[in-house]
Amino acid sequence: MQPNTDTPQAAVDRLELGRVFNLQKIYTAFEFFGFAMLLVHFKRYFSFEQIIVGNLLFFFTPLPFIFFLRKVNTTAFLITGFAIRAACLAIYLVRPTYAAMLVYYLVSGTIILFFWVPYNIRYFILSRRDNRATLAARLTIVGPVLNTFVPFASALVIAEMGIPYLVAGSLVLAALLIASAARLPKYELSYKFADVMKDARGLRFLKFLQGVWESGNMIIPLYGLTFLKGELQYGTYLSYLGLVGVAGALVVTRFSDRQRKRLKFFFPFVSALALLTMSLASAGTFARWTVLSGVVGVASTMTYPFLFVIVLDRIEDKAAGMIAREFLLNAGRVLGYAVILVIMAFTGTLRWAFLFTGATLLAYPVLLLRKRHYVEENYLWP
Repeated sequence: MQPNTDTPQAAVDRLELGRVFNLQKIYTAFEFFGFAMLLVHFKRYFSFEQIIVGNLLFFFTPLPFIFFLRKVNTTAFLITGFAIRAACLAIYLVRPTYAAMLVYYLVSGTIILFFWVPYNIRYFILSRRDNRATLAARLTIVGPVLNTFVPFASALVIAEMGIPYLVAGSLVLAALLIASAARLPKYELSYKFADVMKDARGLRFLKFLQGVWESGNMIIPLYGLTFLKGELQYGTYLSYLGLVGVAGALVVTRFSDRQRKRLKFFFPFVSALALLTMSLASAGTFARWTVLSGVVGVASTMTYPFLFVIVLDRIEDKAAGMIAREFLLNAGRVLGYAVILVIMAFTGTLRWAFLFTGATLLAYPVLLLRKRHYVEENYLWP
């Protein structure tokens, strides 16, 4: 048996990391159970274009807050975010008007500020060089793992019991989230937006491009509604997407941490992901769409930790890095959705948007080389 060589501080950090990570698991379960079927609900009343406008507003909402705020009280933000998301469940109970849907997306967008900013700060300030990719992979696979069964459970509740039971179950999870967040140690930080952007120099356009690509990745479930009808079909499809890529992400990122090499893994993965995203434009049948979207799910789950860890490796102040990351990603997502709307206006379909978002991601490794990140991995440079 190996002796326990943890310092007291390391043991405390590991305990807090576990508590923070458990919060993400509960939150993701809440989101999938409470809102995974919302797209099916919206699609009964609204067009693809109208839903995309709503998503654009969702990702625009946090931008002015991040720009103007000067302080992040992580515990208070988390509790506020969970309370707001619980209130958003009312969207199932009100008359389904376009105005109500837009208000829902505007209010829901605050969760990026109130959950993802403080969560990522608290999670990654405890990271080290030798475990960052592994921690990023753990964060990344929570969604796919829970996606294998929680959306289907949500669909079953709606089909067998009705919307009020879905809302009631979601409120129980929201109460658990608020209670769990209230038990976290308080952590507060101050920042200046200009300083945060200065610290992110060299990564700003890279993260913006990633956000543009993510807008295409996020419409995969929406485009799936072209072929799928009803909550049970949609829940089964989401479960299928959740099954793919989980084990590969853990294995590859652990090797990356042990070898302390990023680019040997990153380049083939991100290039393959870009090309596979573009291939979705050829998916005109349900069978082809199912296969290609599943393969994209594998590739994105395996690649995403490396897209995440570059911020951790290159920005010393992890809190500033997470604030910059959220601003730039969401700015890119807003532009991505705006371009998707234009593409739909000219083509009448979502399919061709994947050509645009995939091509955008192809520029990422080229820029990574030009900016000479990971130059210490000297097998790439003489």
